[in-house]
Amino acid sequence: MSHRIVSESTAIPSLFHPPPHSIPDGRLAVSAEPEPGNQRCCRCGARHHRRRGPTTAALSRGTRGSRGSEVGSRSRASMELDAAMGTNNVIPRACQNCRVRKIRCNRQVPCSNCVTSSIPCHAVGHAKSAATKRSAASGRQPPPANTGNETELETLQRRMTRLEQTLEKVLSHNEKHGILQQQGSQQHDGSQKVRSSHQVPPANRTIPIEGASSFGRQAYLASQISELASPEAANSPAIIDELKALRNAIQEPSPPDRPGDGKQNPSQLNVELIPSEFVLRLFRVLRETQSLLFLFHPVHDLAQLETLCQRIYFPVNPLSTGELTLFHGMLYFSMWELHCTPNSGLSPDEVERYRDICWANFQAGIDTHELAAIPTYENALALTMAALDSQLRGRKMLQWNLISAAAKHCLALGYHRSDTFSNLPFAESETMRRLFWHVFMSDASLSLTLGRAPIIQEYDVDAPPLTVSKDPKRAPWDEALVSFVQFSSIQANIYRQLYSPMSRGTDAVARRHVVVSLADKLRQWYADWHEIDFSSAYHSHIFKTTFSGVDVTYYSVLTLLHRGATSSNAIADISPECFKAAKQGLEAHLVSYPRAVNLGPDAVSMYADWILLFTSFTPYIVTFLHCIGSLDSSDLTLLRRVLDSIEQIASTVKSCRPQYELCQSLLRIAEAFNESRPLDLGGSAPQLDTALNLSLQNPLIDDCGWSYFQSTMDEWSGQSLSTGCFTLGSRIDSHAN
Repeated sequence: MSHRIVSESTAIPSLFHPPPHSIPDGRLAVSAEPEPGNQRCCRCGARHHRRRGPTTAALSRGTRGSRGSEVGSRSRASMELDAAMGTNNVIPRACQNCRVRKIRCNRQVPCSNCVTSSIPCHAVGHAKSAATKRSAASGRQPPPANTGNETELETLQRRMTRLEQTLEKVLSHNEKHGILQQQGSQQHDGSQKVRSSHQVPPANRTIPIEGASSFGRQAYLASQISELASPEAANSPAIIDELKALRNAIQEPSPPDRPGDGKQNPSQLNVELIPSEFVLRLFRVLRETQSLLFLFHPVHDLAQLETLCQRIYFPVNPLSTGELTLFHGMLYFSMWELHCTPNSGLSPDEVERYRDICWANFQAGIDTHELAAIPTYENALALTMAALDSQLRGRKMLQWNLISAAAKHCLALGYHRSDTFSNLPFAESETMRRLFWHVFMSDASLSLTLGRAPIIQEYDVDAPPLTVSKDPKRAPWDEALVSFVQFSSIQANIYRQLYSPMSRGTDAVARRHVVVSLADKLRQWYADWHEIDFSSAYHSHIFKTTFSGVDVTYYSVLTLLHRGATSSNAIADISPECFKAAKQGLEAHLVSYPRAVNLGPDAVSMYADWILLFTSFTPYIVTFLHCIGSLDSSDLTLLRRVLDSIEQIASTVKSCRPQYELCQSLLRIAEAFNESRPLDLGGSAPQLDTALNLSLQNPLIDDCGWSYFQSTMDEWSGQSLSTGCFTLGSRIDSHAN
């Protein structure tokens, strides 16, 4: 026989359920004030001499040691046993659990019902004495006994009222002061409850770890060359101060990047949807203008966005956080494009208002743990779009965090294997492949920029390549994506074979073979890139603006490639090909930057984040090393011109500020070093700005075919020189008046 376990015996009785002691037993009627003597029987009417049970007040005061009158039916042995156990000499009553449940009790301790139900059996008349003993053992005073005018129900109600009042005081105190009261056990062991926050204390901020190919690491290695550690440089206060400033700029702690404003969001997304009527008008505009959302981002077409919109506004099944986040991300980027495009047919104020709502919802979804924890297509696509936005904002570390999570999702979903797409419809397969190759491109390109291994290894990928559209206006955008996938693959190979920990054991000969092979692939890629015809592409002016600085990116990667030909940090070991590529990279920057300025502030911001920060700006560092080693004034002039342009960019684009500070420190070191070298050598080396190079040929010879006097001096006059000096050749280190 099964029984339902109830817990009313240990809980506070309800107002609609009388306490156990107030319910009369089914077989024993207990009067409030029993009188000894005869009493008429309720069954037969006769008077019998019998023992009355204790009153309610007597039960509440505990057991008594005195014995009443004799019980005729009990034996002396039972009476002695009861006396030894300290029980009252009364007829046994049902246990407390059976009284509450209103079932028959066999009046044993424990009773059969409690044994069957596996619950503690509480005999009536023992609980109070046990409580009294426990109170005495613990040193506390037992609760006062009820008076004759106060029932147990009133006592419990009074105690409940007192507990409620105490609880209200505690809660009001917590709300007023904003703290949690600690329990007694916590006060003894010194523990404390704290609440986490997204804000990182300054003491806990760490320097992001970057590899050997990163710009910061290359700048640090440039400050460790032997020329700057020579006694001559050590005696120059300017060089020492600038080296210290450079190292401080490299090692300055920075807080981790977080999406949005860093506010903490709940795990369950609760967002405000924009009006569906506006969304329909937006879709009509996107259909007519061929939005960049389907050209530049990993979104295949408008049908994909329309299907997601139906899921959001007409949810048949529960919506996931990834779907809500992805939907608002798509709307945000499409409205961001319309904000930059005039005559879209939509009110600018309306677009800006709804764009801000979508951006807030998108950031709230990105900040939840579900997107990074659960591998789904929607989560991976939302993370990829957020990573691309971080790249456009120049936040490389945040971009790496987001794209790493998206890359892990792609691996978990099998997008890197051809078997995954074998049985899928073409449209669905193309959608997934487009997402995967966007993730692969961003992940592989960051490996060389940050000096970290990519999440997706190329040897583990056999996914089919992206299909180039047959639409001649869309084809250039697809060809650009395919081309940059190849370019990022070359970047990942450069890191793996020349800058990774595995490559440290590679000898010089093997390194040169790697450099030659990868340089050929890089030159072939550069030639293929210039074959892309974007004149008839959708938004051809945006295509030209976005990829106008590819030359700078190419020469930066080429410089890193030749720089990895040797593991030595000495200037003499750097190859001439490396110096040449670095100079070409800086000259390409001086050509590309003015074009971006002519296109407006948006083009400058795009150039700064998409080009300068896309790859390590190593050409500036290598040119600095060449300036230190050769004391070439042309290098110093080139460094100044580039720094002036970066200063203009950093004044409007905050993400370029650290790069500007590093380049500024390098230029100051080069200037101080070039100024100190001629003085340290006792005048044996000329001052570059005051050197006079005279011809070794006699200028009086008529068939002399070159300029006779080559000088950088502004006020020099050669009228007083004799003809004999022209046959000797000399250097004049001071101005001649």
